[in-house]
Amino acid sequence: EDVYFDATNISPRGRRSLLEAIPHDRAYADIIIVPLKTALERNASRERHVPEDVIRSMHRRFVMPSCDEGFETVRAIYSERGLEEERHR
Repeated sequence: EDVYFDATNISPRGRRSLLEAIPHDRAYADIIIVPLKTALERNASRERHVPEDVIRSMHRRFVMPSCDEGFETVRAIYSERGLEEERHR
């Protein structure tokens, strides 16, 4: 059975408990990369928005997931460029 997490786990530490709960050969990360400027613009247009300083802080602290953490595959999807980059163990 597949399980999907839609979360803002910006660091290996934040992702650790999720990875411990599933077999490593079934752990895949799909990361949608959005430029900070785009994220701020989208946030400003929402009815309920996140404070700008929170978004900027999360952007600064973000660590791209890697297979070294235990993911079988990490796929980065660059929303502005329509590009994909995939890494496997």
